Amino acid sequence: MTVWIVEPRDPLIVRDGRPFGPVPGARAVSLPFPFPSTVAGGVRTREGLDASGFFPPSAVARVKQVRVRGPLLVELDTAGEIAEWFAPAPSDALVLDLDERSRKAALLKTLVPLQTLPGAATDLPEGLALVGLPRPDPRKPSGDAPRYWRWPFFERWLLGPKDQEVEFAQMGHHGPVREARMHVGIRPETQTADEEAGA
Repeated sequence: MTVWIVEPRDPLIVRDGRPFGPVPGARAVSLPFPFPSTVAGGVRTREGLDASGFFPPSAVARVKQVRVRGPLLVELDTAGEIAEWFAPAPSDALVLDLDERSRKAALLKTLVPLQTLPGAATDLPEGLALVGLPRPDPRKPSGDAPRYWRWPFFERWLLGPKDQEVEFAQMGHHGPVREARMHVGIRPETQTADEEAGA
């Protein structure tokens, strides 16, 4: 297996598919993390380039056979090597505020399949169940919970999820910074912004 590290030299914006042109109100908002299909497309494109930097049509069938797993978030050390791996926070983990003053720690709880009441129905596919806490908890979900967990913490959760108090720094961090961009139309004669063509 080959591990590719994608470290942009220039700003890299991976955004949703909404139109992004020089019209009032248009914004390009970055995604929290690239979709696997986006990364697969980038890897296959790079793999198909010839020595001149062109992608010949004859490479299409070959690069479609390239299997891609990921992406996963990593942090690099000063030598450019992977220092730490991160995984997206699991969906069966609920992070609750300990109290209104605490912004560095929280209570981590496990969501479990719930028994539905007699006569109740859902539109979930066969074999899936509603999940939630076994007993109600009045605390609020934390807005500061890390979106990406450090690999050892993530691995411990997978091997034996349990309710516990945790520090956010121990869990992980929020991952890539999200950005919003907008177009500005420029008047060629004055080199100033066109009020009617900008966002």
